[in-house]
Amino acid sequence: MESRMLKVKEKKTTPISSNLLRGAVNASHDLRCSLIKRLEVEKPLADTSVSSLVERLESYRGYIESLSTLEGPTFTVSLQRCGLESLSFTWHDAFKKPSNLLTFWKSNEETHTSIRFEKAAVWFNFAALYSQMAAADWSSMKRIKKACHAFQRSAGAFKFLKEHVLDSEVVLWASVDLSPESAVVLEKLMLAQAEECFFKLAVQTKKSPTCCSMVARQVGLRYQKAYETLNTSPPRVKKHLGKAWVSHLQLKASLFYAEACYHYSLKLHKEEEIGEEIARLRTGISRLSNTTKSFIAKGVDSSLIDAALRLEENMTLKLKRAIRENVLIYSIRVPTESSLIDLPAADSLALSTPTEALITNAMDY
Repeated sequence: MESRMLKVKEKKTTPISSNLLRGAVNASHDLRCSLIKRLEVEKPLADTSVSSLVERLESYRGYIESLSTLEGPTFTVSLQRCGLESLSFTWHDAFKKPSNLLTFWKSNEETHTSIRFEKAAVWFNFAALYSQMAAADWSSMKRIKKACHAFQRSAGAFKFLKEHVLDSEVVLWASVDLSPESAVVLEKLMLAQAEECFFKLAVQTKKSPTCCSMVARQVGLRYQKAYETLNTSPPRVKKHLGKAWVSHLQLKASLFYAEACYHYSLKLHKEEEIGEEIARLRTGISRLSNTTKSFIAKGVDSSLIDAALRLEENMTLKLKRAIRENVLIYSIRVPTESSLIDLPAADSLALSTPTEALITNAMDY
Protein backbone atom coordinates (compact mmCIF):
# COMPACT_ATOMS: atom_id res chain seq x y z
CA MET A 1 0.00 0.00 0.00
CA GLU A 2 1.48 3.36 -1.06
CA SER A 3 0.87 6.33 1.20
CA ARG A 4 -0.70 9.65 0.23
CA MET A 5 2.61 11.44 0.71
CA LEU A 6 4.65 13.77 -1.46
CA LYS A 7 7.98 12.38 -2.58
CA VAL A 8 10.83 14.11 -4.37
CA LYS A 9 12.18 12.85 -7.66
CA GLU A 10 15.91 12.50 -8.19
CA LYS A 11 17.89 14.84 -10.40
CA LYS A 12 19.10 12.80 -13.38
CA THR A 13 22.70 13.11 -14.49
CA THR A 14 24.69 12.74 -17.69
CA PRO A 15 27.46 10.09 -17.40
CA ILE A 16 31.05 11.15 -17.20
CA SER A 17 32.99 10.57 -20.45
CA SER A 18 34.47 7.09 -20.82
CA ASN A 19 37.66 8.71 -22.14
CA LEU A 20 38.04 10.53 -18.85
CA LEU A 21 37.59 7.31 -16.92
CA ARG A 22 40.36 5.67 -18.93
CA GLY A 23 42.59 8.65 -18.26
CA ALA A 24 41.89 8.48 -14.53
CA VAL A 25 44.58 5.83 -14.17
CA ASN A 26 46.98 8.73 -13.61
CA ALA A 27 44.69 10.49 -11.17
CA SER A 28 45.04 10.58 -7.41
CA HIS A 29 43.57 7.74 -5.40
CA ASP A 30 40.76 9.99 -4.14
CA LEU A 31 39.69 11.12 -7.62
CA ARG A 32 39.88 7.58 -8.99
CA CYS A 33 37.67 6.30 -6.18
CA SER A 34 35.17 9.12 -6.66
CA LEU A 35 34.84 8.48 -10.39
CA ILE A 36 34.31 4.78 -9.77
CA LYS A 37 31.63 5.54 -7.19
CA ARG A 38 29.98 7.94 -9.63
CA LEU A 39 29.45 5.07 -12.06
CA GLU A 40 27.04 3.54 -9.52
CA VAL A 41 25.20 6.85 -9.19
CA GLU A 42 24.87 7.14 -12.97
CA LYS A 43 22.98 3.86 -13.34
CA PRO A 44 19.34 4.41 -14.37
CA LEU A 45 16.72 3.62 -11.75
CA ALA A 46 14.53 0.95 -13.33
CA ASP A 47 13.61 -0.92 -10.17
CA THR A 48 11.63 1.19 -7.67
CA SER A 49 11.26 -1.46 -4.98
CA VAL A 50 12.28 -0.52 -1.45
CA SER A 51 15.29 -2.85 -1.55
CA SER A 52 16.51 -1.26 -4.78
CA LEU A 53 16.05 2.25 -3.37
CA VAL A 54 18.13 1.30 -0.32
CA GLU A 55 20.94 0.02 -2.53
CA ARG A 56 20.84 3.23 -4.56
CA LEU A 57 20.85 5.26 -1.36
CA GLU A 58 24.00 3.45 -0.28
CA SER A 59 25.61 4.37 -3.61
CA TYR A 60 24.90 8.06 -2.95
CA ARG A 61 26.21 7.76 0.60
CA GLY A 62 29.48 6.26 -0.63
CA TYR A 63 29.84 8.92 -3.29
CA ILE A 64 29.19 11.72 -0.77
CA GLU A 65 31.95 10.36 1.45
CA SER A 66 34.39 10.23 -1.47
CA LEU A 67 33.52 13.77 -2.59
CA SER A 68 34.39 15.08 0.86
CA THR A 69 38.04 14.22 0.11
CA LEU A 70 38.09 16.35 -3.05
CA GLU A 71 37.44 19.83 -1.68
CA GLY A 72 39.47 22.86 -2.79
CA PRO A 73 43.03 22.45 -4.10
CA THR A 74 42.91 18.65 -3.84
CA PHE A 75 40.43 18.48 -6.70
CA THR A 76 42.46 20.84 -8.89
CA VAL A 77 45.70 18.92 -8.34
CA SER A 78 43.97 15.61 -9.06
CA LEU A 79 42.67 16.94 -12.37
CA GLN A 80 46.08 18.27 -13.37
CA ARG A 81 47.57 14.81 -12.89
CA CYS A 82 45.07 13.61 -15.52
CA GLY A 83 46.07 16.44 -17.86
CA LEU A 84 42.74 18.23 -17.35
CA GLU A 85 42.02 21.85 -16.56
CA SER A 86 38.48 21.11 -15.39
CA LEU A 87 35.82 18.42 -15.13
CA SER A 88 32.20 19.10 -16.08
CA PHE A 89 29.18 17.77 -14.19
CA THR A 90 25.73 17.79 -15.77
CA TRP A 91 22.47 17.42 -13.84
CA HIS A 92 18.81 17.82 -14.83
CA ASP A 93 16.02 19.50 -12.89
CA ALA A 94 14.01 17.28 -10.58
CA PHE A 95 10.83 19.40 -10.72
CA LYS A 96 10.87 21.51 -13.86
CA LYS A 97 8.73 20.06 -16.64
CA PRO A 98 9.98 20.57 -20.21
CA SER A 99 7.76 22.59 -22.52
CA ASN A 100 8.87 20.38 -25.39
CA LEU A 101 9.77 16.73 -24.83
CA LEU A 102 12.05 16.79 -27.86
CA THR A 103 14.31 19.33 -26.12
CA PHE A 104 14.11 17.81 -22.63
CA TRP A 105 17.80 17.07 -22.24
CA LYS A 106 18.78 20.52 -23.43
CA SER A 107 16.19 22.66 -21.64
CA ASN A 108 16.41 20.97 -18.26
CA GLU A 109 20.12 20.50 -17.78
CA GLU A 110 22.86 22.43 -16.01
CA THR A 111 26.55 21.89 -16.49
CA HIS A 112 29.22 23.27 -14.16
CA THR A 113 32.80 22.46 -13.28
CA SER A 114 32.46 23.12 -9.55
CA ILE A 115 32.83 20.14 -7.24
CA ARG A 116 30.47 22.01 -4.89
CA PHE A 117 27.75 21.86 -7.55
CA GLU A 118 28.29 18.12 -7.86
CA LYS A 119 28.11 17.69 -4.10
CA ALA A 120 24.91 19.75 -3.88
CA ALA A 121 23.19 17.67 -6.57
CA VAL A 122 24.17 14.42 -4.86
CA TRP A 123 22.95 15.62 -1.45
CA PHE A 124 19.65 16.63 -3.07
CA ASN A 125 19.26 13.12 -4.49
CA PHE A 126 20.27 11.56 -1.17
CA ALA A 127 17.41 13.45 0.51
CA ALA A 128 15.03 12.70 -2.35
CA LEU A 129 15.65 8.96 -2.14
CA TYR A 130 14.82 8.90 1.55
CA SER A 131 11.48 10.57 0.72
CA GLN A 132 10.78 7.93 -1.94
CA MET A 133 11.59 5.12 0.48
CA ALA A 134 9.30 6.61 3.11
CA ALA A 135 6.37 6.95 0.71
CA ALA A 136 6.78 3.57 -0.96
CA ASP A 137 5.18 1.13 1.48
CA TRP A 138 2.73 1.68 4.35
CA SER A 139 1.44 -1.89 4.51
CA SER A 140 2.20 -2.47 8.21
CA MET A 141 3.05 -0.67 11.44
CA LYS A 142 6.67 -1.75 10.97
CA ARG A 143 6.78 -0.05 7.56
CA ILE A 144 5.14 3.12 8.94
CA LYS A 145 7.81 3.29 11.66
CA LYS A 146 10.51 2.93 9.00
CA ALA A 147 8.81 5.62 6.93
CA CYS A 148 8.88 7.93 9.94
CA HIS A 149 12.64 7.48 10.28
CA ALA A 150 13.15 7.94 6.53
CA PHE A 151 11.17 11.20 6.41
CA GLN A 152 13.24 12.55 9.30
CA ARG A 153 16.43 11.53 7.49
CA SER A 154 15.21 13.22 4.34
CA ALA A 155 14.53 16.37 6.37
CA GLY A 156 18.02 16.17 7.87
CA ALA A 157 19.61 15.85 4.44
CA PHE A 158 17.70 18.84 3.03
CA LYS A 159 18.69 20.83 6.13
CA PHE A 160 22.36 19.92 5.68
CA LEU A 161 22.12 20.82 1.98
CA LYS A 162 20.89 24.29 2.85
CA GLU A 163 23.20 25.00 5.77
CA HIS A 164 26.48 23.43 4.65
CA VAL A 165 26.50 22.77 0.89
CA LEU A 166 24.60 25.59 -0.81
CA ASP A 167 27.24 28.27 -0.50
CA SER A 168 27.08 31.56 -2.39
CA GLU A 169 28.87 30.08 -5.39
CA VAL A 170 26.37 27.26 -5.88
CA VAL A 171 23.33 29.45 -5.23
CA LEU A 172 24.54 32.02 -7.76
CA TRP A 173 24.05 29.76 -10.78
CA ALA A 174 22.28 26.61 -9.64
CA SER A 175 18.69 25.68 -10.51
CA VAL A 176 15.73 26.30 -8.22
CA ASP A 177 16.11 22.66 -7.12
CA LEU A 178 19.32 23.70 -5.43
CA SER A 179 18.13 26.92 -3.83
CA PRO A 180 18.01 27.54 -0.07
CA GLU A 181 14.30 28.41 -0.33
CA SER A 182 13.46 25.03 -1.89
CA ALA A 183 15.54 23.19 0.69
CA VAL A 184 13.67 24.91 3.55
CA VAL A 185 10.26 24.02 2.08
CA LEU A 186 11.29 20.42 1.50
CA GLU A 187 12.67 20.04 5.03
CA LYS A 188 9.41 21.34 6.53
CA LEU A 189 7.37 19.08 4.27
CA MET A 190 9.36 16.00 5.30
CA LEU A 191 8.95 16.84 8.98
CA ALA A 192 5.18 17.25 8.52
CA GLN A 193 5.02 13.86 6.84
CA ALA A 194 7.10 12.29 9.61
CA GLU A 195 4.71 13.81 12.14
CA GLU A 196 1.82 12.25 10.21
CA CYS A 197 3.48 8.85 10.70
CA PHE A 198 3.26 9.37 14.48
CA PHE A 199 -0.46 10.09 14.12
CA LYS A 200 -1.02 6.90 12.12
CA LEU A 201 0.79 4.92 14.80
CA ALA A 202 -1.23 6.57 17.58
CA VAL A 203 -4.49 5.59 15.87
CA GLN A 204 -3.38 2.05 15.07
CA THR A 205 -2.18 1.42 18.61
CA LYS A 206 -5.54 2.73 19.91
CA LYS A 207 -4.21 5.65 21.91
CA SER A 208 -6.80 7.73 23.76
CA PRO A 209 -8.94 10.23 21.81
CA THR A 210 -7.18 13.04 23.68
CA CYS A 211 -3.76 11.75 22.59
CA CYS A 212 -4.86 11.24 18.97
CA SER A 213 -6.39 14.71 18.86
CA MET A 214 -3.24 16.38 20.19
CA VAL A 215 -0.99 14.54 17.74
CA ALA A 216 -3.35 15.32 14.83
CA ARG A 217 -3.30 19.01 15.81
CA GLN A 218 0.49 19.02 15.75
CA VAL A 219 0.48 17.37 12.32
CA GLY A 220 -1.91 20.04 11.06
CA LEU A 221 0.33 22.80 12.41
CA ARG A 222 3.34 21.23 10.69
CA TYR A 223 1.53 21.14 7.35
CA GLN A 224 0.26 24.69 7.88
CA LYS A 225 3.83 25.87 8.47
CA ALA A 226 5.07 24.07 5.35
CA TYR A 227 2.20 25.58 3.34
CA GLU A 228 2.92 29.10 4.61
CA THR A 229 6.63 28.70 3.87
CA LEU A 230 5.94 27.55 0.30
CA ASN A 231 3.17 30.07 -0.28
CA THR A 232 5.39 32.99 0.82
CA SER A 233 8.46 31.72 -1.07
CA PRO A 234 9.73 33.65 -4.09
CA PRO A 235 7.46 33.13 -7.14
CA ARG A 236 10.13 31.07 -8.90
CA VAL A 237 10.07 28.50 -6.08
CA LYS A 238 6.26 28.21 -6.05
CA LYS A 239 6.21 27.86 -9.83
CA HIS A 240 9.02 25.31 -9.74
CA LEU A 241 7.39 23.00 -7.18
CA GLY A 242 3.95 23.45 -8.74
CA LYS A 243 0.44 24.48 -7.70
CA ALA A 244 -0.49 20.89 -6.81
CA TRP A 245 2.06 20.95 -3.98
CA VAL A 246 0.62 24.17 -2.57
CA SER A 247 -2.88 22.67 -2.69
CA HIS A 248 -1.69 19.39 -1.16
CA LEU A 249 -0.16 21.13 1.84
CA GLN A 250 -3.20 23.33 2.41
CA LEU A 251 -5.57 20.36 2.21
CA LYS A 252 -3.42 18.31 4.58
CA ALA A 253 -3.45 21.17 7.09
CA SER A 254 -7.27 21.28 6.98
CA LEU A 255 -7.56 17.49 7.03
CA PHE A 256 -5.56 17.17 10.23
CA TYR A 257 -7.32 20.08 11.87
CA ALA A 258 -10.52 18.15 11.21
CA GLU A 259 -8.94 14.94 12.52
CA ALA A 260 -8.06 16.78 15.73
CA CYS A 261 -11.66 18.04 16.04
CA TYR A 262 -13.02 14.55 15.40
CA HIS A 263 -10.89 12.79 18.02
CA TYR A 264 -11.47 15.60 20.52
CA SER A 265 -15.22 15.21 19.97
CA LEU A 266 -14.94 11.52 20.96
CA LYS A 267 -13.45 12.64 24.27
CA LEU A 268 -16.21 15.21 24.75
CA HIS A 269 -18.94 12.70 23.96
CA LYS A 270 -17.60 10.31 26.56
CA GLU A 271 -17.62 13.14 29.12
CA GLU A 272 -21.16 14.14 28.02
CA GLU A 273 -19.95 17.59 26.95
CA ILE A 274 -22.42 17.46 24.06
CA GLY A 275 -22.59 21.20 23.44
CA GLU A 276 -18.88 21.56 22.81
CA GLU A 277 -18.85 18.25 20.90
CA ILE A 278 -21.35 19.71 18.43
CA ALA A 279 -19.34 22.92 18.12
CA ARG A 280 -16.04 21.09 17.51
CA LEU A 281 -17.56 18.83 14.87
CA ARG A 282 -19.15 21.78 13.09
CA THR A 283 -15.87 23.68 13.09
CA GLY A 284 -13.87 20.75 11.71
CA ILE A 285 -16.47 19.92 9.04
CA SER A 286 -16.70 23.56 7.91
CA ARG A 287 -12.97 23.99 7.44
CA LEU A 288 -12.50 20.61 5.76
CA SER A 289 -15.49 21.03 3.46
CA ASN A 290 -14.48 24.49 2.28
CA THR A 291 -10.91 23.37 1.54
CA THR A 292 -11.86 20.10 -0.16
CA LYS A 293 -14.37 21.74 -2.52
CA SER A 294 -11.83 24.30 -3.66
CA PHE A 295 -9.16 21.69 -4.46
CA ILE A 296 -11.10 18.88 -6.17
CA ALA A 297 -10.08 20.16 -9.61
CA LYS A 298 -6.62 21.49 -8.75
CA GLY A 299 -4.40 18.47 -9.28
CA VAL A 300 -4.49 17.13 -5.71
CA ASP A 301 -4.17 13.36 -5.47
CA SER A 302 -7.64 11.84 -5.77
CA SER A 303 -7.01 9.42 -2.90
CA LEU A 304 -6.32 12.39 -0.61
CA ILE A 305 -9.57 14.01 -1.71
CA ASP A 306 -11.37 10.71 -1.03
CA ALA A 307 -9.84 10.52 2.47
CA ALA A 308 -11.04 14.07 3.22
CA LEU A 309 -14.54 13.28 1.96
CA ARG A 310 -14.72 10.09 4.05
CA LEU A 311 -13.67 11.97 7.18
CA GLU A 312 -16.21 14.69 6.46
CA GLU A 313 -18.94 12.07 6.02
CA ASN A 314 -17.99 10.33 9.27
CA MET A 315 -17.94 13.62 11.19
CA THR A 316 -21.32 14.58 9.74
CA LEU A 317 -22.83 11.34 11.00
CA LYS A 318 -21.35 11.98 14.46
CA LEU A 319 -22.71 15.54 14.38
CA LYS A 320 -26.23 14.40 13.53
CA ARG A 321 -26.14 11.90 16.39
CA ALA A 322 -24.89 14.51 18.85
CA ILE A 323 -27.55 17.04 17.80
CA ARG A 324 -30.27 14.41 18.16
CA GLU A 325 -29.06 13.40 21.64
CA ASN A 326 -28.81 17.04 22.69
CA VAL A 327 -32.42 17.66 21.64
CA LEU A 328 -33.79 14.52 23.29
CA ILE A 329 -31.62 14.28 26.42
CA TYR A 330 -29.19 17.06 27.31
CA SER A 331 -30.56 20.41 26.06
CA ILE A 332 -27.09 21.96 26.46
CA ARG A 333 -26.28 25.32 24.87
CA VAL A 334 -23.90 24.94 21.91
CA PRO A 335 -21.01 27.43 22.13
CA THR A 336 -20.13 29.60 19.15
CA GLU A 337 -17.00 28.86 17.16
CA SER A 338 -15.43 32.15 18.24
CA SER A 339 -15.79 31.21 21.90
CA LEU A 340 -13.84 27.95 21.54
CA ILE A 341 -10.23 27.89 22.66
CA ASP A 342 -7.69 26.44 20.25
CA LEU A 343 -7.31 22.68 20.40
CA PRO A 344 -4.24 21.55 22.37
CA ALA A 345 -1.34 20.20 20.33
CA ALA A 346 1.20 17.58 21.33
CA ASP A 347 4.88 18.45 21.51
CA SER A 348 6.50 17.88 18.14
CA LEU A 349 7.93 14.38 17.79
CA ALA A 350 9.51 14.70 14.33
CA LEU A 351 13.07 16.06 14.16
CA SER A 352 15.57 16.43 11.33
CA THR A 353 18.12 13.63 11.61
CA PRO A 354 21.63 14.93 12.44
CA THR A 355 24.25 14.66 9.70
CA GLU A 356 26.43 12.15 11.53
CA ALA A 357 23.52 9.72 11.64
CA LEU A 358 22.90 10.17 7.91
CA ILE A 359 26.41 9.31 6.84
CA THR A 360 26.53 6.02 8.66
CA ASN A 361 25.40 2.89 6.90
CA ALA A 362 22.32 3.71 4.85
CA MET A 363 21.55 -0.01 4.53
CA ASP A 364 20.12 -0.14 8.05
CA TYR A 365 16.74 1.03 6.70
